[in-house]
Amino acid sequence: MHDCDRQKVAPSHTCAIHQNNWRQHIIRHGRQSLLGIRRLIRCSEEERVEWLPQRTRQVQPHDEDEIPERKKDNYFVPPRFYCVETLCAPCGAVHAWTLFDKSESPTQILEFLDAVYPTPDVRPDYICIDKGCKVLRTAIANGSWNVWKETS
Repeated sequence: MHDCDRQKVAPSHTCAIHQNNWRQHIIRHGRQSLLGIRRLIRCSEEERVEWLPQRTRQVQPHDEDEIPERKKDNYFVPPRFYCVETLCAPCGAVHAWTLFDKSESPTQILEFLDAVYPTPDVRPDYICIDKGCKVLRTAIANGSWNVWKETS
């Protein structure tokens, strides 16, 4: 729990005062609950299955600005990542990857490219990306295009 420094009581992950919060979490997200089973199935938004509950939380559309996150009062479940960004060769081999936690912004993509290709001699000749226009516009605006245009 946030801001709680009391000793945990076995077998739970909370102190004696927050035991009810832990029990509610287990009921809501345990493997035997309907929500736990739904989490195992990982049904996509496009697949509407009548017998599964519909999502009530706000889902961030791909490539949109990040949605302000609701403040959690516990650390029972780790946060989810927005996406995995990969750099692949034309043959499909993955050269590098990173996790974007909240959104996939052009600035984050440029920072990832700079981290993977720190010097001009290792940069690729071509970069293909699904949002290349946005990345190029950002690179021109922040001045990094002056460096990248010499090599890629």
